Amino acid sequence: MLNNAEETLRATVDADASLTDVRLARLVARYEMGHFEEVLNALPAVQVAAESLGMLATLAKSRILEGTAFKGLGRVEESLQPLVLACESEPIRRSATLRAFAYEHLADSCLLSGRRSEAGRLLRSVANDLKNTDAPTAQALLKLIVGQSFRIEGKLERALLSYRRARDEWRVIGTDRWVAYSTLLIAEVLLLAGREREGEAEVRGVLPIIDRLKLEPEGASALTILRESVRRRQTNRAALQEVASRLRHG
Repeated sequence: MLNNAEETLRATVDADASLTDVRLARLVARYEMGHFEEVLNALPAVQVAAESLGMLATLAKSRILEGTAFKGLGRVEESLQPLVLACESEPIRRSATLRAFAYEHLADSCLLSGRRSEAGRLLRSVANDLKNTDAPTAQALLKLIVGQSFRIEGKLERALLSYRRARDEWRVIGTDRWVAYSTLLIAEVLLLAGREREGEAEVRGVLPIIDRLKLEPEGASALTILRESVRRRQTNRAALQEVASRLRHG
C-alpha cells in the first residue's frame, strides 16, 4: 500500500515537473515572437513551481529568460538581478556551457548599463570556459558581445573583425536570424567608420534574409523605412537599429 502511494506521489511530481518545463518552453517561444511583457507576467508562476519542485536548472533558465525579456523592453537595469541570480545558481556553476551562456547575457547587460569592467571580467571567464567546450552557439554569441565591447571603446576595426567572425559561425550553425543580426551590426559599424557605401551594401545583401524571417508589424515598419533609405543611399540608422533590435530579441 505504501509503495503504491509513493509511486502515485512520484508520478504526480514528475507530471508537475514536466508541465513546468513545458510552460517555460512556451514562454521561450513567446519571447522569440517579441511578447516580452507577456513573458514577464507569466514567469513568476513558473519560477514558484520550479522552486517548489526543486527544479533548480529550470529556475536558473527562467531567470535568464526574465533578464533577456527585460532587455527586450529596454529595461536593462532590471535585467541585471535575475541574470545575477542565474549566474550564482548551482546548476549554472556546475555546467561550463550553461555558465558561459548565463555570463554572456549578464556581460551584455553590463555593457549596456555602462559596467564595462564587470563585463570584461565576465567575458574573460566565458572565453576560458569555452576553450575546450563544443558549444558553437555560445562561441558565436561571445564574439558578438566582444564586438560590442570593442565598438563601445571606439575600436571599430576590432569590432568589425569580431562581428564578422560571429557571422561566419552563425552561418555554419544555420541560424538566419543571427546571421542577419550580425550583418546589421557590421553595417552599423561601417557607417560609424564613415564607410557608407560598404555599410549600404551589407544592408542590401541581408534584406532577402530578413524578408524571409517575417518580422512582427513594428519591425516590418522599420524594415520598410530602412529599405527605402538604402535605396536612396541615405541609410536611416534609427531604422537599422530598430530592425537589429527586433532580430536580436525576437
